[in-house]
Amino acid sequence: MGGAARVKICGINSEAAFDAAVAAGADWLGFVFFPPSPRAISAERAAGLSARAPGGPLRVGLFVRPNPAEIAAVLFGAGFGAYLALDQALITQVLPAAADRAKDLGI
Repeated sequence: MGGAARVKICGINSEAAFDAAVAAGADWLGFVFFPPSPRAISAERAAGLSARAPGGPLRVGLFVRPNPAEIAAVLFGAGFGAYLALDQALITQVLPAAADRAKDLGI
């Protein structure tokens, strides 16, 4: 292993958050495309934020049980370079256990 740490800031949904993450030197900017999340953002809004710093950190979209059109709208319409797609069943089963483990570790 070794090398410098790489940083992804997730949940970007405002100008202030976007600008701060870019200014801090984030390697990736994460946007949540899952409406129930308090950090959710639309593809149009993400494209507007992304236009604030053309180039720059790679944009990553997080989706939960997306359809291909949703992913395509973000990848092509908003200029994102990567995405993560999660299954709701996996989230329901894994996240509570991960949260409990993080609490046990004091994280």
